[in-house]
Amino acid sequence: FGTAVGELPPYLVSKAARLAGQKSGDFEAEIAAARQSNDVFSRLKLWTMDFTEKHGFIGVLLLAGWPNAAFDMCGMCCGYLLMPFWTFFVAVVLGKAVLKVTGQACFFVALFGHVFFDSVLNSALRPIDLALHGLLGTSTSLADFATAKRLALLDQFKKQSRMTPQAMVSKFGTKKGLELHGLKKMFHDFATTAKGRIEIAQRVLLLHDKNKDGAINHDELAPLVSKTDGAIALGSMDHTVSTTPLIKLAWEGFVVSLILWFAYTTIVQLSVAKQVELDDEQAAQRKEKRR
Repeated sequence: FGTAVGELPPYLVSKAARLAGQKSGDFEAEIAAARQSNDVFSRLKLWTMDFTEKHGFIGVLLLAGWPNAAFDMCGMCCGYLLMPFWTFFVAVVLGKAVLKVTGQACFFVALFGHVFFDSVLNSALRPIDLALHGLLGTSTSLADFATAKRLALLDQFKKQSRMTPQAMVSKFGTKKGLELHGLKKMFHDFATTAKGRIEIAQRVLLLHDKNKDGAINHDELAPLVSKTDGAIALGSMDHTVSTTPLIKLAWEGFVVSLILWFAYTTIVQLSVAKQVELDDEQAAQRKEKRR
């Protein structure tokens, strides 16, 4: 939904300019530049414009349903053609939030899934290993390397699992909070042996049990809670895998800055378009009075 809202400024500015009886400067400039170029991206822009104009709602839906670097041109074109706001917005939301998200989820689930990896990637890499072994006389073990990197990546995903403090204590804790046996369950996937899980649980308990009562309570979990979603990344509880507070703070500040900048530029663009419309009305009124 957020990405759909982010596509509104080009549409709104282009539509406001068209309603004001003017040409949309950005849209006209984009088209002129694209027609003078022969690169792939310029051709993609022209194709996007033609496809949108020809197919309307379905065209916007399909263009929004895949990673399309030229989608701004679609928004400008829809505004220029005075497509109704809800027609455009609903098509973009369905394309981005349903088609695109579902497609990406299926792609990455298949890519990192055990069946796909073993049947496709390993099947392709094993013959390459044999061929390289015949040419070089040494074993390259590309399939083993890919398997190790996949497992390391999946391990990082596990460490970024997120839970709210309430859900965490409810599932793994007691009235006192998160005790050692609960921490061992919570970090079960972080180590392959019982000894490794005990070491992680003991380390986390030592790090966050400030009052030394043998449990991590809600007050002791509070500093770990992200201000973005109110949850805790499991990996952040262990200093061996956690991100430093400075980097975390810088990232959250960057995200907030992007949101504020988007809001500011949207307001400015709409204000400029409205001011142009008011100036034109005043100019027309003065012209009428002179007559």
